[in-house]
Amino acid sequence: MLQRIALARARLLALPRSSPVAAAVLGSRAVTGATWLEHAAEVVTHLQVQVDFCADRLGEAERACPVARKRAVRQWKHTALLPAVRAQEQAWFLLQLAALNNEGLIPYTDLLPLRPPLSPGLRWAPWGASLWRCFRAWSLARVTGRVPADLWWPEHSRYEAQACPVCQAELGAPAASGTGLGHLLEACAPLQGLQEACCGPGRAGGSRWALTDTLDVGELAGKCRWVGLAARTWVWHARAAGLLQSAPYRHEGSDLR
Repeated sequence: MLQRIALARARLLALPRSSPVAAAVLGSRAVTGATWLEHAAEVVTHLQVQVDFCADRLGEAERACPVARKRAVRQWKHTALLPAVRAQEQAWFLLQLAALNNEGLIPYTDLLPLRPPLSPGLRWAPWGASLWRCFRAWSLARVTGRVPADLWWPEHSRYEAQACPVCQAELGAPAASGTGLGHLLEACAPLQGLQEACCGPGRAGGSRWALTDTLDVGELAGKCRWVGLAARTWVWHARAAGLLQSAPYRHEGSDLR
């Protein structure tokens, strides 16, 4: 949205002086109080654009030509605006990863890159629809640090109970080590058999091991199957216990604890 505001401002500034819209914009500067153009200029400053759009560089002939105006705005977009927007998105992304590193169980350096291109071995892996769905759950768990329940019940609401639904259903007592993704992958006793079946004896290493990427497609398949099926079991028990209500899902912080 901020990018669109900055581009709309640039298009207005590039209009020829004979345009009725340009005349209205010029007249708005004479009124008392801040105008939309001034607020749009604050947006450009907020985005930390190094070079603002300067309409004075356009001659009258260029202003009168729609193609020349579009070319000037497009050039400013790709050389100044988009790099600034991408830099801010990257800074925000690293800030969120740093928070995950401080609050969660997995150093964010072990999670990078979160969205790499699929390797040739993974791209052509002979996986079925169920395993690819588990791959999506694994990717979502890495990004959010939460149980990826959305893939198994998209309309569920935020889980607010204080007990793991799997432990509550299978053991009849709440677990003392938490309710989130960290507990599910490390300390949920009823899922230990599933963990060994997915990953193999001696290959499991907790949430840090399960959520760290690997080039070994076979090992990655075990990790994805483990995270996906554990999340599906979590959703089944939570839904059966009436702990998940049909409501829009809202992500509120990390649940990796």
